[in-house]
Amino acid sequence: MLNGNLSFVRCTLMVGHTRALALTGTEQVINGLIGGGMKNSLDAGLYPDAPGSHQIFLNARSDPDNPWRTPQPASVVVVGLGEEGKLTERELTRTVCQGVIAWVQRVAEGPQGAGMTQGPMSAGGAVELAATLMGSGGVGMNASNAARAIAQGVREANCRLAATAAAGAGAGAGAGAGTGASTGGWPLVSHLTLVELYLERASDAWHGLQVLATASPGLYDIATTIHSGVGPLRRQIDSGYRGTDYDFIRATSTTDGTITFALDTKRARTEVRAQTTQGKLLAELVRRASSEANQDPRLGNTLFQLLVPGEVEPFLAGTSRMLLELDDRTASIPWELLDTGTHDQDQARSQTDERPWAIRTQLLRKLQQEHFRQQVQDARADDAVLVIGEPAVDTTLYAPLPGAKAEAQAVADALSGPGGLGAERVTALIDDNDATSIINALFERRYRIVHVAGHGEPVQRDPVTGKVTTRGGVVLSGGTFLGPDEIRSMRTVPELVFVNCCHLAARDAEQTLKRFDRAEFAWGVADS
Repeated sequence: MLNGNLSFVRCTLMVGHTRALALTGTEQVINGLIGGGMKNSLDAGLYPDAPGSHQIFLNARSDPDNPWRTPQPASVVVVGLGEEGKLTERELTRTVCQGVIAWVQRVAEGPQGAGMTQGPMSAGGAVELAATLMGSGGVGMNASNAARAIAQGVREANCRLAATAAAGAGAGAGAGAGTGASTGGWPLVSHLTLVELYLERASDAWHGLQVLATASPGLYDIATTIHSGVGPLRRQIDSGYRGTDYDFIRATSTTDGTITFALDTKRARTEVRAQTTQGKLLAELVRRASSEANQDPRLGNTLFQLLVPGEVEPFLAGTSRMLLELDDRTASIPWELLDTGTHDQDQARSQTDERPWAIRTQLLRKLQQEHFRQQVQDARADDAVLVIGEPAVDTTLYAPLPGAKAEAQAVADALSGPGGLGAERVTALIDDNDATSIINALFERRYRIVHVAGHGEPVQRDPVTGKVTTRGGVVLSGGTFLGPDEIRSMRTVPELVFVNCCHLAARDAEQTLKRFDRAEFAWGVADS
């Protein structure tokens, strides 16, 4: 265990990447140390993010102040950690194991393989590896858990490599008898160094390794002390540890109406509080708050106090950036409409900043999914954009939506204008397009963004069986819809699908509220 600045690590360094569109924290620092190759790979859509995925980066950067200095670290192995808050100890072990095997293969290829100075390694060779406490800043994973998982992953990799070498040696002895055949096995990892800047976290990790060694006698040789490197710090300023510049908060609910909050912020880690409320009362408030006919300024404040426990309030009201993960029950709550009101903990700020709470905190919601595509083809940075505005509909049932068409036109102009993506990458359907032209366009190209503005209808289900009785989605011509099934059928998954179709202009507000749950419709489309 090394307590110090990772900028001075000489050997190969392994780090983890949680699914994100930008490099932050440790990754951002290391990207600078190796000359920006990691960010270039991320921008090109080649960066590992799924558990089990990995990529190796060679450090060819030279120090302008000392051109004779050996690049530090020699190379970097990035392994994917998946979505934030979902990583488990077992999954981290498997991911590290895969990354170690891939790196050792590159080492065996010689100096061109992994930035090594020595020649090709033989079956009896050994290499050293350093790693950060990857994943330890997320919900459910601390420094102790991460240290144990990483050590186990390296050991499992060594076991697989040793078994492969033994099998290869046996096959070579049989098939190559009298021919002088050689197996040329891969090296094993002889020494693992876990690097941590803060002493308190390094201490937690070291104790976790001691537990692992005690539980598996003879399998691990743990150093008796924590070594001090260059630039160590005793403890972080905040009580939490985050490698990103936003707070992660999970709000999930059970059938009894209890909402459970899990927090991973710069001020607290994995704090869980519960708030129980009447389901019917909450549904009534949500129904009224999600209607533009709502003129009661107190509803946002009431919802905030009703949904958010007092212990959690300081973390929601005072944060600057927030990622809110929701399940299928809490996703239908209009969190963006919540208002901290006069009980805001940051009184001075709330009095000078009149923006809504969701805008002030830069709130971004994320839908938690248990069932999803097994094989995902993500959009690339150079993919196109599809903008749909006021599709053709049955005018006897739906009134015109000039605002939807104007919105779509403004979005298309902004994306294709100066500083945008270019007109050739923006497909705009804003001329009363029918269902055929819209569906054809949807599957014609790879899209990074899909923006839709028009009428919407919810999916109708049988109250007893739960089966779909009437399909729903964005209303198209001929009584058809653009809904979750169509989005799910897209071979390329867009980074952003923006749907603005909750306003049924042909109906009065009271009828709209009675038959149309806007919040539920919005998250239903996102579920695809």
